[in-house]
Amino acid sequence: MTDITPVLITPIDLSGLPTAVFSADALRVEDIAGVLSHIGGSLPPLASSIPAIVSGGVQSAPTGAIQDPAGSAIGAGVPPAMAGAGGASGALYSHFARIGEPLAPIDPIPPCGSVFNRADSRGRRVLHTHSPRLPYVRAAADRLAAAPSALGAIANAYAGAMEAFVSRAPALGADGALLNLVPLSAGIYAGGFLDPRMRHLDPTYTLAAIMLALAERQARGVVLPVTTLCIYDPAVKARTDVVRVELG
Repeated sequence: MTDITPVLITPIDLSGLPTAVFSADALRVEDIAGVLSHIGGSLPPLASSIPAIVSGGVQSAPTGAIQDPAGSAIGAGVPPAMAGAGGASGALYSHFARIGEPLAPIDPIPPCGSVFNRADSRGRRVLHTHSPRLPYVRAAADRLAAAPSALGAIANAYAGAMEAFVSRAPALGADGALLNLVPLSAGIYAGGFLDPRMRHLDPTYTLAAIMLALAERQARGVVLPVTTLCIYDPAVKARTDVVRVELG
């Protein structure tokens, strides 16, 4: 098995973020530019780094590293397909098992951590990211109070994923040129932030978190990876497209 180092970084601090950047029910991020300004970033310098939105499951990406929004399979000690994972993770693990290249067991990593799979086959391009579990807040006021830390957790998860990818890229060959991301904490782990209209985390959270991670890297003067964001559900994809256009 390949020697892989898990990555956990938490450089993004959204404490003190004005709640005015969120909708009144905190189910959406209404002002992504305002969120970026909180950490000293801005949208215009990042325009060329906004991920392209791709329709379909991430396992269908023909090239590049592919992100797994991991959960129950982490540290299970058995191949992920045997660990009872569901959602996007389950589909990804099933894909690799179906093509005869099952993924290796995932190293134990904490929430927001990332680690590449140790498989020596095509599964080596799978980047497992431990999606943070968002709180099960129900009242709008409670959700609004928890929103900055929830967004910050997702942003730090993406920041760690980007760090892991850039560090690992030279060993991935052609797959080291592209990072195919997925929405993190978007379904099972969305808690009280699950938008009932889509049964999914609103894409404004996903894109705001990705942009925060990119802005933090830009501020450090390190490599900004070329990314896509893969969306399986057509309704979520349509909503994500709208938000992506609004970003410029």
